[in-house]
Amino acid sequence: MKSVNWLYSLNSDERVFQNSEWAVSLLNNEIFSYETNDNGTLTFKFYDGQVYNSIRHEVFTENELYPKCVPASESSIGNCLQQWNLGCKRLLYKIDDKETFIGVTINTRKHMYIFEITPWSIYCRSARYFTCDKGVVFNQNFRQGVEAYMLENNSKAMEELIIDESLFSDKACSWDNMSVYWSVFSIEDNVITLHGCQGDTYKWERPI
Repeated sequence: MKSVNWLYSLNSDERVFQNSEWAVSLLNNEIFSYETNDNGTLTFKFYDGQVYNSIRHEVFTENELYPKCVPASESSIGNCLQQWNLGCKRLLYKIDDKETFIGVTINTRKHMYIFEITPWSIYCRSARYFTCDKGVVFNQNFRQGVEAYMLENNSKAMEELIIDESLFSDKACSWDNMSVYWSVFSIEDNVITLHGCQGDTYKWERPI
């Protein structure tokens, strides 16, 4: 149900608003301001007066997010699982035979972020992750979808992810507290197939 108090949308390049100073501020980039401090922190000041200090965790260049990706082999699986997925990618979905932008993934060497809107759901997630020749481990610090949660102190996401390689299964995914283990099912030069949960498998493809 749409709120009767405010409504805003984007119609092509035209902005449409109804009863929402907050939405107008958001789309005009006035919802917050920020400044960089000498100690590597960022200070965000929000429209309602709240102030939030964040700490810089990663520094990387554009080139580092788009490395040259080698074909997969038994000895390079972990490296490929990371490098093949680095960078920023648009998510497209076919609606009435037309590809429509529905979201984005942003993957660094330590973190994965995803946001998408489909006809069935709105989903976003951020997670630490680790790759090795046995598969991928995710530890989610934020999730909004079928289930929702967030770390009480998000700075925990800056800590190194501790994994136990014995938890990788050759038949299914496995869980250890908030970490999920996706194990390698099969490999080809340009495709690595992983065991997901509930019997799902996922193909991670080498970018061309």
